[in-house]
Amino acid sequence: MRLLFHDTSSHWSGSVRAFFAAGRALAARGHEVVFSCAPRSALEWRAREAQLPTVTVTGRAVPAQALGLRRSLRDRMIDVIFVHNEAGDLAASAAVRMVRRGAVVRRLPAGESLVPRWRTDVARRLAPVTYFLTASPVEMAPPPAGTIIRGELGVAIPLRSHERALTIDGRASPRLACVATGRSQQRVYSVLRTVALLAERHPRIRLTIMGYGLAVDELRVHAASLNIARLVDFLPAGSEDEALANAELVWVVADGDDAAFGCLSAMARGLPVFGERTTVTEHFVTTGVHGELFRSLQPPLMAATVADYAAQPAQRARVGHNARLRVEREFSEREMTNAFERASRNASDLAAMDPANPADDVAAADTPDEESPTADSAAADIPAGEDPAALREHPPSDGDTRSERVDEG
Repeated sequence: MRLLFHDTSSHWSGSVRAFFAAGRALAARGHEVVFSCAPRSALEWRAREAQLPTVTVTGRAVPAQALGLRRSLRDRMIDVIFVHNEAGDLAASAAVRMVRRGAVVRRLPAGESLVPRWRTDVARRLAPVTYFLTASPVEMAPPPAGTIIRGELGVAIPLRSHERALTIDGRASPRLACVATGRSQQRVYSVLRTVALLAERHPRIRLTIMGYGLAVDELRVHAASLNIARLVDFLPAGSEDEALANAELVWVVADGDDAAFGCLSAMARGLPVFGERTTVTEHFVTTGVHGELFRSLQPPLMAATVADYAAQPAQRARVGHNARLRVEREFSEREMTNAFERASRNASDLAAMDPANPADDVAAADTPDEESPTADSAAADIPAGEDPAALREHPPSDGDTRSERVDEG
């Protein structure tokens, strides 16, 4: 099957990681995989490093994305397009309708609700869409029959879990890790205050904060005000091997896919996970079994809990062992790849049943007839009273189409 993973973000994130890991694994299984991404983006760099083909699409407006995807559908005879958000869903559905071939899978980030909005409704009118959910509630009443696929994220399992002892009172420099994003900046402040409380009695403690979108300068100032600036390091997103290499426990204060992969990466290494009780963290972590989840991030309570873990090595080892076993059983990268394959087959089956999308009509795929809808005609289906600006904003000219560059990777 020919699969295209479309993401226009420039930075590395949990959602980008999900597409890249799944695409690489599916290519290893014999599928033809292409990544559609922004120029000089983290996804483009990773795909080239893995020697996987890329298609670079310029512009994030829906019409620009639709035209780029239309070109990929025609030139590479793509069977299924994977997207992550409403704009990508609408662009991919418009491209499928214009070319009259292909199918769409919209994967929702972990914990995100599937709710009926005008872009979602228009995309469903243009082409059949399969919704791929992870720990996500469905608020469409009722959801279209046969369009919901549930699948888990997964990570590669390290050969060995962590065996270091968390000896806060010893001479070693115990390292704690924190997975965060710009949207969770306030939670990072709570983690810093927790470390400040621990540092009063344990000055050798260290903290590594990893994530994208963080206001690092503001966090450094806050750490300096707590007199712990020398104890805190910062790493960019995607540096988990370095961040978790010497960690004894991990705070996960991110959201969505970043939180999911933060939990799974720590658990796969046999590390207890600390975090706030959310839909995503509760999906992966059971309090007392795989780590500790708090109703609110109160620094005194978190500091006391870390101290308890340091004082009870047997409990810490048991929690880390349970965490690793759960990832091995339920959240391996192999199982995630199987879920992406199921979503691909489901989308392809829906497309085959769609009378407006004759998948076997090669002539229609290569030469769209004059009545095939465009991104502008799709806007005519927008419900009355809704804002069509996102779809009609700056319709690309022929020059925009020529500006896209295709790289064979």
